[in-house]
Amino acid sequence: MQSLHLGLRTGLPSGLIRDLRKTGTAIGQLQGLDDRWHLTDAAGVVVTTTKNGGPIALKRIRSRLGGRPFSAYLNDLGFGTRPDAIAIIAGTNPYHYLDIVRTNSATRGVRPSEVVARVRTWEARYGFKLDGAGFDWLLGTFSNPPDDWRQLAAEVQEFAPDVVDQGAGDLNALAFELERLNGVYAWWD
Repeated sequence: MQSLHLGLRTGLPSGLIRDLRKTGTAIGQLQGLDDRWHLTDAAGVVVTTTKNGGPIALKRIRSRLGGRPFSAYLNDLGFGTRPDAIAIIAGTNPYHYLDIVRTNSATRGVRPSEVVARVRTWEARYGFKLDGAGFDWLLGTFSNPPDDWRQLAAEVQEFAPDVVDQGAGDLNALAFELERLNGVYAWWD
C-alpha cells in the first residue's frame, strides 16, 4: 500500500505517514465502530509495534508529532502475546478518539458517553491524560495525582469492577497499582 494512497484515506499527510512507518513494524487503516457497533474505517492509521513495544513507541510517536495537530494513543495492548498497536488521528481532542473506538462495557451497561463523562471528571480533578483506549478498556496518567489513592480506587472499582474482580483482587491492591501507574487502567469483560 503506498503511503500517499493511505494518507488520502486517513486524512493524514503522506509525509507524516512515511515518518510513522519508521516507528513500527507495519501501518494500516484505523478501524472504529459506527453507531450500530459495526467496524468501519476511521480517519487515522494504526502503527503495529513489537510485543510489549506500545508504550515506548507511543512516546516516540508523540515526540515526532511534537506540537502538530495530530494525536497518538495506544490502540491495542497485546500483553506480550501479540504486538501492540498505536492509533494516530488528526486533531488533539482525546474525546474524538474515544468516539472512534467507542470505549464501553456492554456487560456492565457502561455506555461510551459514560466513559467520556468519567474521563472528563478525571481530567478536571487530576489532569488525566488519555494514553490509550479500545472497545473495552482505557489507560491514562495524571499530572495532578489524587491525595487519596484508596478513594480513587473505590471510584475505579465502582466504574470498572473487573479491575478488582479479575485483576488487583482488593481495593488496597488496586490503590497501590493506581499510585504506581500514576493513573488509571480500566477494563471491562
